[in-house]
Amino acid sequence: MNMGPDGDEGWDEEGRMEEMVFNLMQELGIDFDTANAYLMTSDWDYERALASQGDQAAAMDEGIRNRRPAAAPVPANNDAAVPGRAVQPRQVGILELLSRVMVLPFYAFYSILCITRDLFFMLKARVFGPTLPPTEPIEDVNDFIARHEEALGPGGDPYNFIAAPFVEVMRRAKSEHRVLAVFFSSNTDETRRFLGTHLYAPGLKPLLEQMRPLFWGCSIERPEGRNVSSRMQVESAPYLGLFIVTDSVQRFASVTASVTPDAAFERLFNGYNLVRPQLDALVAQRARQSESVMLREMQDREYEESKARDREVAEKKRKEEAERKQREDDQLAHESRKEQRYAKLRDYKENLRQESKEGSGDTRIQVTFPNGTRQKYLLDKHTSAERFFDLVFQSEPCPLYFSLFQAVPRQEIGIAPTWYREICEENLEAGGCTIEAIYQPHVTIHDLNIRNGDNLMVRDLEA
Repeated sequence: MNMGPDGDEGWDEEGRMEEMVFNLMQELGIDFDTANAYLMTSDWDYERALASQGDQAAAMDEGIRNRRPAAAPVPANNDAAVPGRAVQPRQVGILELLSRVMVLPFYAFYSILCITRDLFFMLKARVFGPTLPPTEPIEDVNDFIARHEEALGPGGDPYNFIAAPFVEVMRRAKSEHRVLAVFFSSNTDETRRFLGTHLYAPGLKPLLEQMRPLFWGCSIERPEGRNVSSRMQVESAPYLGLFIVTDSVQRFASVTASVTPDAAFERLFNGYNLVRPQLDALVAQRARQSESVMLREMQDREYEESKARDREVAEKKRKEEAERKQREDDQLAHESRKEQRYAKLRDYKENLRQESKEGSGDTRIQVTFPNGTRQKYLLDKHTSAERFFDLVFQSEPCPLYFSLFQAVPRQEIGIAPTWYREICEENLEAGGCTIEAIYQPHVTIHDLNIRNGDNLMVRDLEA
């Protein structure tokens, strides 16, 4: 079969020869070079190489020592693989060798860690016992109380064990200066006997009630009970311990099942008498502290009330000062605006005097000013009201703020122009008077019913 340079027949032949070498290695238990030499001497006849391997062993060993078989060339044309061609074994590169060597320390370190971990957990289980599943402390205490009440029956527990974590009960015993009674139980018959012979015995019960302790209990088989008993160095249950809690926890008596009821009573009695003066001192100190706290609170309250009054007085003074300053500012602003109005009116009056001309006409009008001065004006009946205003305003006895009235009948005459009325309204806001008559532009004195011989009066609006 004629194959091109890219044909697969040469590669198939090479793969078959390598397979024969590996099969012979497995069959005879020899290395790669020896198996390759056996097949070469047998013209790559597998059966003959297998049958004659005993006779040719010495010759093959000699051939291996004198020469190494050449690597099988890759056919570059259509020629088939030539029998007798050596198969080159797979060479391991230097990078691959280095990577294998470098990874060995990590494998060793990981193995040591695994062994250490297993040893640690084995030792922990042997010393501390099996690890209990995590629970909430209050759940463990409530479980103990429920089992305890179930064992005693309804209303059978006069001690009222506190349903709270041990840390909270210990904090309460310290703040109230009370004895802390700690009871550890277990689900055994010995614990049930201990309840009747010790904890609720007729001799111990009155003594415990006299101490007025805070009772706390938990099963030593629960995580909360095991943790607390481990800190208190309690190794077994049932157990009853009495403590006083100050800056530290002091145990003054403890009872186990191995102690007789009489001995338990003696322990508790002697221990309580030993620490009773200390408890009384703590209670007295607490009373003094309470009085001191009450006195301090009263002083603080009075101090705060005094500060509040001072703040009120200061706030009142501040407001009064602010109001006074505001009044002063308003007064200054008022005086300033008033002076501006006066200056405007004086300037207008002065300009009228410089421009004024004597009038003429057929209407004679007499005007009486507030100081009693009388002045006569001769005007034409078609003289505008604004012109008549200027003639009256420019007179020396005319006040800056004025209005004009008819004597009979008495009524105000609207001769003041708009700008003058605005100034008068500002004066009204400042506390003065203003003009009541409505000014009508483009009217004459005849339209205002001013006739020949009328006597008009000027009123001072600031008087």
